[in-house]
Amino acid sequence: MSQVRLSDLDAAAKDVQMAQQAALVAEALSTPGQAADEAQARLVPIYARKAAESCVQALQRLENMGAHLTGITGQPAPTVPLHLLDTLATRILLAALEVATVAAEAVDRERGNTVNFSETLEGMALGLRTEIFGPVDLRQE
Repeated sequence: MSQVRLSDLDAAAKDVQMAQQAALVAEALSTPGQAADEAQARLVPIYARKAAESCVQALQRLENMGAHLTGITGQPAPTVPLHLLDTLATRILLAALEVATVAAEAVDRERGNTVNFSETLEGMALGLRTEIFGPVDLRQE
């Protein structure tokens, strides 16, 4: 994976901040009794559109930096046939990820928990575990 430039990350963060600010203004102007006049009320869709545009820009920047945004940007999430969710290869991968997570925790500790390899691997293992065994019912644990 290529190196992410901090300037690109900062730009995406600014896009998100702009979206948040525009959404807050639109919300305030649309609250009954908050809009001073009709002219202010007409600003609501303009600020809402600015919020949406800023979100799209942020998502595009994040995607350009390598973020996997399937399902967020309107693309349908890829589907895996049910019979391929629980296979020998999937279970071997799950076991390998669980072992790798333990090793990654040691690396993270050595490096002062600044890398978080274990968190990434643990997330991948959780996804596979859910595919194989289904969601955990916390009421039964």
